[in-house]
Amino acid sequence: MKTLRKMRRAALLLAAMLLVVSAFGCGKKNATDAKDKRKNEVNLTPEGGQNPENPGDKDPDKPGDTPVDDPNGAYCGPVMSGELYYDFEVRNGRDRWTFRSNDSGCTMTDYGLFSSHKLETEDGMVFEFRLTDVGNGESKVIGSVAIPKGEQGYETDASRVLINGRLITLMTIGDMYDPESMLTQYILDFDLEAGTMKTVEGSDNGFPYTMLTSFCGTVIFYNIDSRDGQYCAFYMYHSETGTPQEMDFLRLPWGEGPRHEAVRGLYSDGGVLYVLRVVYEGNVAKQMFVDKYNNNSTKLAEIDVTAAFTEAVCEHSPADVVPDEMIQYMVAFRVIDERYLFIENSSVTSFLYDLTEKKLMMQTGLGAALTSDPNVNIFYWREPEKALADTNAHCYRFNRPSTERINFASASPNERITDMTVAPNGTALITWSELVPDGHGGAEFTGKKRMEVVTLTR
Repeated sequence: MKTLRKMRRAALLLAAMLLVVSAFGCGKKNATDAKDKRKNEVNLTPEGGQNPENPGDKDPDKPGDTPVDDPNGAYCGPVMSGELYYDFEVRNGRDRWTFRSNDSGCTMTDYGLFSSHKLETEDGMVFEFRLTDVGNGESKVIGSVAIPKGEQGYETDASRVLINGRLITLMTIGDMYDPESMLTQYILDFDLEAGTMKTVEGSDNGFPYTMLTSFCGTVIFYNIDSRDGQYCAFYMYHSETGTPQEMDFLRLPWGEGPRHEAVRGLYSDGGVLYVLRVVYEGNVAKQMFVDKYNNNSTKLAEIDVTAAFTEAVCEHSPADVVPDEMIQYMVAFRVIDERYLFIENSSVTSFLYDLTEKKLMMQTGLGAALTSDPNVNIFYWREPEKALADTNAHCYRFNRPSTERINFASASPNERITDMTVAPNGTALITWSELVPDGHGGAEFTGKKRMEVVTLTR
């Protein structure tokens, strides 16, 4: 498993370097030409099913070949219907229904399960966004985005924001493998009650791997741009006004001088906004800070978390990879009660750290449930090596300042929680992944999964 982690880390580092270079955009093509070209080619469908130019010859709801199920019927395998899909059996009490997807980012909401689905078309690709009733599995398309052939789309599905009955996310479109390509970024604003989507153009030079957060009734996100020299700026977005506005409190130059900075994360808890910042010396990441701001854009504190990050990385890797782990974009970043720091990057580092006691609480293979409620903090272990020794899910609810274990009746020694999303009303969707012994005293995932809907008690 250690060899596999090293190979995974190397592949992720290479992919991240390629994509970040393209996002920073050294030597960009003419912005106006690229923007006009994309406006003519990208079809943003506000609601209601299929792209009219692609009538749906590869409809994911059409039956395909018979899925390959395990003997107990709990897991479903791939279904071939023009392209690769997966059928997941979803259990909600005694009810059972099938959730079909090929690459779905799921967010549980008070209005149902919100999910994205990538569909191949003759003209490129379409992202479909659906809302599913978790009681009966009935699904409807509430918006779609078409990606022209030769370009890619990236949606910030790990950082969606639920606010006032709406779901806000970002979609970045362009040729991410071409360092000269302009990447157009759109704000996707979904009214979950009405089942509609509106799109707002955010930037003609967007950074795909940004984060969003809700702060004092608005949505905040950051973007790394290169039109006026490379810099990072922060923006606020209100659904009522429908236009993102740059915040006049922080703009970080990137790549200027021997010492420069880059933003890697954004989170809010109550009236405090947290910014995760990395300091470079030359091209090497040297330090990591958490900056605190109040709702008046006043900087309250600057916390050096370099030692915490280094300690967590050295739990699973040699010290010389710490700079490489620092530069990875973040999957999750949270600060709970101004004291507990959670970080999960796109490589192999994830941990929970007590900033007051300077103590590493949990690390390596730790995942966090996706939720918009800062009072719901649930963590789970994804490391397969530790899984077969116990029959529970290794799932913990963080009750300040300690953790309490959550046990699920359906948990078994041959499965592990690999994803969880929780709605504000406490409804949660859990993804379970099957495990088998790897022949070396540990375990490995088989690729088979199932989903379960549960209600979490407050």
